Amino acid sequence: PQGNPWGTLTATEQNIVKMVCLGKTNQEIASELHYSLSTVKNTLSRVYAKLDIKTRTQLLVMAGHHNFPVLD
Repeated sequence: PQGNPWGTLTATEQNIVKMVCLGKTNQEIASELHYSLSTVKNTLSRVYAKLDIKTRTQLLVMAGHHNFPVLD
């Protein structure tokens, strides 16, 4: 995506991306947000599709390159 890719994400998706950027595993994210593990995985799949990426590593690289607001 051109420009700011984060604008296409819902608040829930952005929250999960923040937790990924902070090094949390899917299980840790599920526990902390009181979601099922499958909800976290499905949400990340939607994020990957929206951002046209395929892996967690690509997500982290994109977050670094596009200044994802981890601490906002």
